[in-house]
Amino acid sequence: MLVVKLYTVRENLRAAKKEYGKTEDDLKSLQSIGQIIGEVLRPLDNKRGNTFFSRISVVCRHFFLRSMDFKE
Repeated sequence: MLVVKLYTVRENLRAAKKEYGKTEDDLKSLQSIGQIIGEVLRPLDNKRGNTFFSRISVVCRHFFLRSMDFKE
């Protein structure tokens, strides 16, 4: 009985570590994409103004959170 419980805990730990690694990779990818988008938008920032891009970021955040099933 104790052996079965220990096995279950170890399996849960392995699954949690795997999910954590995937989450870390996803966050690194998201950060890289954000940096690329920032580099593209930086030259346009002087032409259009900051308010335009702040509205875009709010809309993108909304869709991103919705796709990740976060509740605000």
